[in-house]
Amino acid sequence: KDFFMTKTFASVVECNSRLFVFPRKMDTPEFETYFNTVMGDIEARRGLLEDPYTFRGIRDYDVSDNMSKINWKASAKSGQLMVNQYGYSWEPRIKILLNLDTNQMIRSDYITELAIELASSIAMEFLNNRISVGLVSNALDVKKSPLGELSSGTTMEHMLTIDRYLASVVGNSEIDGFLDIIDGLIDSYDRESTYIIISPYHREDLLLKLDYLREMGMDFHMLVPYFDVQGLKDHRDYIYGWEVELDEI
Repeated sequence: KDFFMTKTFASVVECNSRLFVFPRKMDTPEFETYFNTVMGDIEARRGLLEDPYTFRGIRDYDVSDNMSKINWKASAKSGQLMVNQYGYSWEPRIKILLNLDTNQMIRSDYITELAIELASSIAMEFLNNRISVGLVSNALDVKKSPLGELSSGTTMEHMLTIDRYLASVVGNSEIDGFLDIIDGLIDSYDRESTYIIISPYHREDLLLKLDYLREMGMDFHMLVPYFDVQGLKDHRDYIYGWEVELDEI
């Protein structure tokens, strides 16, 4: 108001600002061990085939090299055998499948947050290695709408997009929503991608579908956060258990 209380100096201003609380990034020996294991499998797969049309440079000859790779002009200039280096015919792509249904009563909020943190940390590590990352989840936003799928990207700006996605999670469409995602992969999955499945839920109905995908040739790893008091009930060779001690939280 003014001095005589005759005028009002106020207005309503629309504010569209939002605050995103990004997930914590893992930095533990356990996480490093897991990531190195997955990265090793990816590097082994990438190195299987070279692309003769992608020239990367020249290096010294090794007894294990094929004679057809020798660059005779470069060898003549240097006075020793030199071979051509080529790129790979397959470049790795990562797709993270995040299930936020824990199907448990004990501190389910903690396990959910842990699954989100693992997804963010894994995405960060792969992007740091210049590997394309996409994400799909059964997550719901504040309006109870599905957050859906994020397309793949390779830049650190894409990491911001992933973290905004994960910071927007307020619920999930339960296991049925995630099983729908898996059913979609059974119908059609990207054979050039490696899938990282993060799911506290690991009951037989889900594992049977994953067994079938493995038989079809789908390349994936499954990360299962679980409490030590509950244990890892069902196990497969593609499961990596992430044990949490209940007494320490």
